[in-house]
Amino acid sequence: MALVSFGELAMNYFPLQKPKSATNSLGKYIRRCKLLYEDLCAQGFGKRNKYLTPGMVRSIYAHLGEP
Repeated sequence: MALVSFGELAMNYFPLQKPKSATNSLGKYIRRCKLLYEDLCAQGFGKRNKYLTPGMVRSIYAHLGEP
């Protein structure tokens, strides 16, 4: 698995929203899930990440389920 665009992943979770709204929504879900947020931060995640590593995507799937 290669790097995944944060916006692309957000659109998979929120297909009916506009891209900016989808990225905001996914960001809120991530920040509200403390264990997920801590896991992602340990992997180098930050507010301005445009791309996610395969490990980050697996963590998101593990905590939020696959879109």
